Amino acid sequence: MAKDLNKLSPDELGNLFPIIITEYNPDWKNLFISEKETIKKAVGVRNLIRVEHIGSTAIPGICAKPTIDILLEIKDNTDTESIITDLKNIGYFFTPKPENPPPHMMFMKGYSNNGFTGQAFHVHVRYKGDWDELVFRDYLIQNYKTAQEYGKLKLRLAAEYTNDREKYTNNKSDFITSITKMARKETKNKIYDMKQDWRKTDRKFYLPGTEPELIKIPSFRFFTIEGNGDPNDKFFADYIGVLYSLSYAVKMSPKIGSAPKDYFDFTVYPLEGLWDISEEAKLKMAEKLDKKSLIFNLMIRQPEFVTEAFALETIERTKKKKPHPLLEKIKFCTIEDSDCIQMMHLGSYDNEPASFKKMEDFCGEINVFRESKRHREIYLSDARKVSPDKLKTVLRFKIIKTDKA
Repeated sequence: MAKDLNKLSPDELGNLFPIIITEYNPDWKNLFISEKETIKKAVGVRNLIRVEHIGSTAIPGICAKPTIDILLEIKDNTDTESIITDLKNIGYFFTPKPENPPPHMMFMKGYSNNGFTGQAFHVHVRYKGDWDELVFRDYLIQNYKTAQEYGKLKLRLAAEYTNDREKYTNNKSDFITSITKMARKETKNKIYDMKQDWRKTDRKFYLPGTEPELIKIPSFRFFTIEGNGDPNDKFFADYIGVLYSLSYAVKMSPKIGSAPKDYFDFTVYPLEGLWDISEEAKLKMAEKLDKKSLIFNLMIRQPEFVTEAFALETIERTKKKKPHPLLEKIKFCTIEDSDCIQMMHLGSYDNEPASFKKMEDFCGEINVFRESKRHREIYLSDARKVSPDKLKTVLRFKIIKTDKA
């Protein structure tokens, strides 16, 4: 008869489930999103306050144990016994935590008496609170160097305590505690239930340096609209306008009572564009680009709580409130760029070729290839209000790695 996992000794647990650290995987975010929806259906949104991705797999760019940690905040009047039953029904087993006050329940999936089985998940069930895990997560997302230090610490401890999960965890605690205290001091100890601002939570993706860098971009959700022609022509502003009308409709949805259950306030993301030229222009390969031959896919990223169903509701609601024929061209989709080279371009859009040359030279230095001439631009400045020499634009293109990369 198989032994109950809750009754295994520390040594048995360490041998059965060794500490394994892997490089960052953009799919971790998608695994969280998928599991979040599964949990919401099982537990019922009526019982939930918020569902957050915590732990190292929630921090882009750092190595981690490939376990998805999830914070599940429940309402005070929720029947905890029903939570235990609901999560067991979707494959979790309950790990009692008598040393912590209720609910502080811990659930695990992906473990068996034969070792790991499939993707591992940890669900931490608690009442609403100001949790250190969120403070620590957001600080590391905003501070790349500190995140890398944490990654190096985990690699060292994993090598030293491969089969001792307790020592591995305990020896991280001083680092985590000191960084969390620092983060709280810097944020003046504000409750971590604030507006999500991409300038703080996603600096790595939106505020790179002025030198080229290799980066892996996870999947994000967007409202998009495709078109072609010269972006200096009058029509282009209408394409931008419909994207912003939808994005602000999402942001303001609580004011009209249409926000989804897991809504949180956020700063609207910047405008982005995927750019290419027509096949006819590629054949001609003229020295000077004819901007009328440009093909674009403009987009604005949306928060994780925006599902396809809510996006379609928002589009239909906007059609009634602010009708525009271009709303018929809007799509809602998930895009993952994966391995890319990016940098911040300072100055006029017309001077971008020099930055792209710099990025392509960097590709040669690290033995990768630019996938195509198609590229992404992220606009951090309003061209109507900022002089061309002051414009800030993130440039990014996808790459193909070689065996030597």
